[in-house]
Amino acid sequence: MQESPHNSYNILVNASNQANLTGTNNISPKQMNAVFIVVSPYYLEKFSVKDFDLEIQVDEKGLLWVNGKQFKLMELQPGISIFGVLQR
Repeated sequence: MQESPHNSYNILVNASNQANLTGTNNISPKQMNAVFIVVSPYYLEKFSVKDFDLEIQVDEKGLLWVNGKQFKLMELQPGISIFGVLQR
C-alpha cells in the first residue's frame, strides 16, 4: 500500500428513528441526530435548530458550546475536529 498525503475518514451515523425507540416512554416525534465537522480556523458563531431548545457555538479558540455548556471537540487531525449531537 502506497503512502498518500491525503487521509480519508469513514463516519457512520445511525440516523434511523427506529434504532432509538427501544425501551423508551413518552416518545416525541421531534428528534435530531447530527454530526458536525469543524475545520480550523473557521468557527460557528451561532447555530440554532428550529423546534429544538438547542444553540450551538464554536468560538475563535475552538471551544464548543451547547446551550451555554462547554464540551470538547474530538480532533481527527490538526485543524479538523468532529462532534455529534443527539437530542430527543
